[in-house]
Amino acid sequence: MIAVLDDVHFADAASWEALRYFARHLDDTRLLVVATSRPADLADQEVAAQALFELDEDGFLRRLEVTPLDRNTTRDLAETIVGQPPPAALVDWVDQRARGNPLYVISLVRALLEEHAAESRRGPARSAGTRLRGHPRRADYQVV
Repeated sequence: MIAVLDDVHFADAASWEALRYFARHLDDTRLLVVATSRPADLADQEVAAQALFELDEDGFLRRLEVTPLDRNTTRDLAETIVGQPPPAALVDWVDQRARGNPLYVISLVRALLEEHAAESRRGPARSAGTRLRGHPRRADYQVV
């Protein structure tokens, strides 16, 4: 069984205790727990710090650091979403705002695609004021 716990930095003391219990008492069960958190938010929680320390000491914890996307990976992700190589100005604009966060890259690129589709339906005369703030003029391009 796989259990995915997202944003465990929001977990309460009872949840951390349950996680410790499962790790120690379900040793004959095939269980993988994947927990995600923001390290900075987790650092201020004593209960979480203690639980993680104990799980690490007992050999139940493996940490994987997820680093921010670089510009090339941002470009590759944008290309996957758009379906064609995006202009450099668009990649720069998205990369600067997303700061390596893949969810922001996806959201920004999708928002631009939706905006482009809406502009296409309205026509250029009616869509002049609808651009995302700071959207690069040179990144305007046809998405087919």
